[in-house]
Amino acid sequence: MVSLIIMNNKIWLKEIKNNFNQAASDYKDYCLIQKYFAKKIGNFIKDLKIPNGELFDFGSGTGLLADEIEIVLKRNLCRVDFCNNMLEMNKKSRKKLLWDLNNDLPSYIENCALIASNFCIHWLNEPEKILKNWFHKL
Repeated sequence: MVSLIIMNNKIWLKEIKNNFNQAASDYKDYCLIQKYFAKKIGNFIKDLKIPNGELFDFGSGTGLLADEIEIVLKRNLCRVDFCNNMLEMNKKSRKKLLWDLNNDLPSYIENCALIASNFCIHWLNEPEKILKNWFHKL
């Protein structure tokens, strides 16, 4: 028999955040599938005509996807994540925003040229609602 544990959403998100924060220093050693898809997304994006404007990596974590996109586009991305320790693993010179993507994006994020994300959407409470908010910012 399988028993299900129903957790309060706030408790669950806190647990996720704590786990990612604890794993931050070793994350790049074990995230093989994230590395693979970061390269695939980077290769896909290199052929797109990205207009002028700010570029974002939502759920950036340690910056795997942002690093790949910066290589192919030769432009910097703002790395957004809700785990401070993950963001701290990013290149020091990069713009970072500590933000819980379950909340609406800050009002100053407007007219984005690119919003990229790799293995983040499944952690969102209401993915459909959040994605609509992201698309509105493009």
